[in-house]
Amino acid sequence: MKISFLFILAVLSARADAASMCGSVHRPLSAFEQEMKNLVDQNLYLIQNTNLTKSTPEQVKEQNQTRLNELEQLPFRSDKLKSMDRAEAQELIQRTMKNQVAGDQFRYERTDVEIGYCFGRATFVHLEALRLGYKKEQIKKIWAVGPMKSGGITWGYHVTTIVRSTDGTWWVIDPFYAQAMSVREWHDRIMKLSQDQKLNFFVTAPEKFGPYAGKYSREDLGLDYERKEDYYKGYFQDLMQTIQPQKTTSGTNTVPVLL
Repeated sequence: MKISFLFILAVLSARADAASMCGSVHRPLSAFEQEMKNLVDQNLYLIQNTNLTKSTPEQVKEQNQTRLNELEQLPFRSDKLKSMDRAEAQELIQRTMKNQVAGDQFRYERTDVEIGYCFGRATFVHLEALRLGYKKEQIKKIWAVGPMKSGGITWGYHVTTIVRSTDGTWWVIDPFYAQAMSVREWHDRIMKLSQDQKLNFFVTAPEKFGPYAGKYSREDLGLDYERKEDYYKGYFQDLMQTIQPQKTTSGTNTVPVLL
């Protein structure tokens, strides 16, 4: 039987959209909001490589700070959002770390290349935040792209999901650090891993799957492959089965069964 990941995402997002639209007023997207939407279908590596040749570390730093400023200045209505404080952000990190898939990536690692699965954890946090009642508009992904190094290990990008609270704070839900922090605290921590001080930070809609162009798809997630043929060794197949539907007061599922 096929795992209905796109169905679950559509239902969760539709429920979040319906809640957001109640009493809302449509307005044109700002340039930053349009950028977040457009970046879903763009290759972040190509953008970062272009910046490497055209920008100094100081210019890249200024670009990053501009993006963080624009993120924090995004308009919102606090009465339409579900609140999140540091303790609640920490709880969501703990949920991720305790998840039998997102919290145990090593059994899905390949022998020929280290995957890391930050994008897998970010996917879980995105879906889990929707399931817990956070609105679509208060969930984004933030990406750091460029050479990083820690403990003798090098990698080229990192991604995590962020959730906005009613006071405007964007909380970073990143099990890599195992502690909740604001987006600026996270930025400063990640910058310490940069090898050239030219890390590019991007904010995108949460459905962007990886640094390459494209949003979640069944093919990319490997949902229709036999485990032995799946590049991710069944990681996303197993992950989808761990997302539990909630019950309404009438006893019906608010989220359809995943299988």
